Amino acid sequence: YRCKYCGRMYSNPARLKVHVRHHGPHGTLLHKCTCCSRYFETAEDSRQHALATHRDRLVCNICQKQFQDPDCLQGHIRYAHRGVKEKRRLNFVCLRCGKRFTSRSVLTDHERSDCGDSPIYKCETCGKHYSSYGAWKVHKELHKDQLQFMCSYCMKRFRTKGQLKIHERSHTGEKPFRCEYCPKAFPYRESLMTHHAIHTGNKRFKCADCSQAFTCASNLKSHRRTHHPS
Repeated sequence: YRCKYCGRMYSNPARLKVHVRHHGPHGTLLHKCTCCSRYFETAEDSRQHALATHRDRLVCNICQKQFQDPDCLQGHIRYAHRGVKEKRRLNFVCLRCGKRFTSRSVLTDHERSDCGDSPIYKCETCGKHYSSYGAWKVHKELHKDQLQFMCSYCMKRFRTKGQLKIHERSHTGEKPFRCEYCPKAFPYRESLMTHHAIHTGNKRFKCADCSQAFTCASNLKSHRRTHHPS
């Protein structure tokens, strides 16, 4: 399956569909950033974005030479500066807390995460949050050996075959759990149990602070947020 905008090939329609979204609603975003997954209308826009957002991955910290992609920079450091330790100057200062950083991108992550109090990078595997892209990426590597089962539609990985099978229903639309009271069917057992409460009136989600009970977890959560915010 070939992308009509850039010619890249994919093994199935689902992967191609995910890729095509990167080109924008009109297919005009054709130039990919060499450091991340964003696309731009012109090569110059892509280059300016990379230098503004990923400067530490494109500019040599020793001689300030500029490169088109991170691999070229790493090759340059390996051969042109063999035996020379890369300078790590803390030139970027957070105006709020005074903490110093080696690059603008790390400082930007720090500022966006409210000086580390509200981490912006979430691991989809275990739910942990990180304030910097680098720390998040290192953490993600730890899961690679644990996640042996990969979704053929979106490339997401899972620890068990059962988890993968449940996830793939979001792509296939399979609904194996059928209601015994009406024709409706659901992809997940929990969804069926919540639906059953409509027929049975069973309110299995009880508030720990008062006597109220609810048919689904989301209603209980809304109740607690309104009446028991502490």
